[in-house]
Amino acid sequence: MNAENMDNTDGKMKRKYLVIIAIILMLFISIGYSLVSSNILINGTTNIRRSEWDVHFSSVNVTTGSELAVIPPAISNTGTLINFSINLEKANDVYEFTAEVFNEGTIDAKVTDCIKLGLSQEQEEYVDYKITYLDDSSINEGDILRAGEKKKLKVSVRYLKLLPINESDLTDLYETVNLSFKVDYVQN
Repeated sequence: MNAENMDNTDGKMKRKYLVIIAIILMLFISIGYSLVSSNILINGTTNIRRSEWDVHFSSVNVTTGSELAVIPPAISNTGTLINFSINLEKANDVYEFTAEVFNEGTIDAKVTDCIKLGLSQEQEEYVDYKITYLDDSSINEGDILRAGEKKKLKVSVRYLKLLPINESDLTDLYETVNLSFKVDYVQN
């Protein structure tokens, strides 16, 4: 064999080994990649509840023995305001009723304000108009009304006898008073 043929044979052999090594490396890389990479399949179900905001007055009941109203308490169309009109003729006359506020939604509610409307500054001096919970505790900013919960409120309007004013001074203040109130709530 001559030197040129030997160099050709050695070159072919080197190429064969390189091709075999390249094939083996590709095989190892492919196997390694398939071992490292895998498909993750996650199966499951979830229920997403629909959130709903619905806080409103659901009922009104006049307290037995209260003076008669000109217009009895009525819940507005929106369900968030109660209107009524009264005539209190003499000192210590009282008009009282309860109202139930209901959180019929799925979101807890928080009190931001209790708003009483209808009395002038002058009337506030001789009429005590208050709204409390049924147990006479005050309604405070931050009070919580949980989803599905009901709370009873007590509304009381009293014609006061203030000293030194005598009852004859009060009688000429006799008039129909149009009142309303609402309790503002926000999401808790």
